[in-house]
Amino acid sequence: MPAVSAGATDLLTRWLNENGFQNLAELQMMTNQADSERQRRLQPDWPQTRREKRQAAAVKPAVLPQAIPDSSAAASPVQSVDVAPEVFTAEPLEETPDLTPDITASARLALDTAVESSVTALAAPVAPTAAALRAAPTTRLERRSLSPRDRDRGREAARPQALNRHRRNNRAHAPETGGIRLPQPRPLAKSRRLPVLLTLGVLLFLLIAAGIPYIWVQTRGLAAHPEKVKVEVLGAVGAQPILNLKHPLPLEQASSEVVQPGTGALLEDGKTVAIRITVFSGTDGKLLSTGGDNSVLVGKFSPEVFGTEVYNTLRSAREGSRYLLKHPVQSAGIKGSAHMEIGVIDVLETSLRQAMTALPPESGLKLVDNNGIPTPEITRDFSGDFRVDTLASGQGALVSAGQSVLVKYLEYSYSNPPVLLKNHWSDPVKLKLDDSIQLGAIRGIIDQRVGSRLVIQVPPAQGSGNQATILVVDILASWEPVHPKATRVL
Repeated sequence: MPAVSAGATDLLTRWLNENGFQNLAELQMMTNQADSERQRRLQPDWPQTRREKRQAAAVKPAVLPQAIPDSSAAASPVQSVDVAPEVFTAEPLEETPDLTPDITASARLALDTAVESSVTALAAPVAPTAAALRAAPTTRLERRSLSPRDRDRGREAARPQALNRHRRNNRAHAPETGGIRLPQPRPLAKSRRLPVLLTLGVLLFLLIAAGIPYIWVQTRGLAAHPEKVKVEVLGAVGAQPILNLKHPLPLEQASSEVVQPGTGALLEDGKTVAIRITVFSGTDGKLLSTGGDNSVLVGKFSPEVFGTEVYNTLRSAREGSRYLLKHPVQSAGIKGSAHMEIGVIDVLETSLRQAMTALPPESGLKLVDNNGIPTPEITRDFSGDFRVDTLASGQGALVSAGQSVLVKYLEYSYSNPPVLLKNHWSDPVKLKLDDSIQLGAIRGIIDQRVGSRLVIQVPPAQGSGNQATILVVDILASWEPVHPKATRVL
């Protein structure tokens, strides 16, 4: 390697001294510091992790040898030294206008010549032999499992480019927002919604897929065995029934069953009977009939009056019975579609069978049986006061104002002998306890129980208006009207 001439060395040393440098190593250090500062400004200012701080503290800055310590260096050649990269911590530096020295053209030429002559020529690399490769030590790579903390640090190290892009966008929009950095949306906020929605959709699909076979099996099983569908009817005979239906009725032929057998008179063709029919849905058990006066039918027992299905169901029935009738009906507005309906039929009593008591002497009346018709006999003149005597106390519901009742009654004039004015003893009638009937009848029937027999003495002002009357009344049933009218206060 050619030696550096004394003239070049003196020229370089003089230039360094004129520019404020003691030697070439100080110039190289200043140049490296300028490069490091420029790179630090281009990179984002990220806080160092603990591991990076430990690594930075462990590495000490390499000390560069003085290439030309003094004028005696001309006697010995300059050896090339491998300079280790310096590691600097992120400490703020004083702002300098320009760290690059002003080098004249002549000095730059001398400096380039001295530097080029000081570089040691490197020998060409020699390919290793096979024996050397076999004798080389073997290094085993070990796989380390990273902790969650290290993985998080690795993710943070992969974010500088994206965050630098966000910073540039924020700086670009800073004039529009007044210099305030707007919050950026999280990249994973929307991507997490898709897995959640997919999971919910799969769960809903599985739930529906599991429910359809269960419902189908249950429906087919009930259709094959309609007797398993339990229908429960609650309430006293003659009162508003309550239906419990847990499963829809399968479509089948009309059928009937006895819910509660009666002990009254046997129904006969042509005889006056009274029945109460309440209709429910065979699908969900909801009440379909309007109730009220339309639910109670009174007439001669025949298929023309009550219909074929009801007539055939009650042919062998007795008064006081309750029947359950199930039959298919055509769905309204849907051609070819049918559903099941449930009818609860109560056969009402048309005659009282309990023993009757005699009228007290203070009533001024005596009641005798005349071919099955109770007939009053007057023992003293009418006092002119309203009076009610109970010959038989019923066990049914208490009659209240505004209701409708099924009664059979006789009306006599208060004369001696009494004259029969109205006869509904063989044909029961429905009465609304409102202004449509005489006040004396309303006063006598209200607060009495179903199944009672009453003898009512009515003054002219509360009866027909021109004479006093005597009423003999049997209360057979009572119910709430659909639209009750206002009742006079007694």
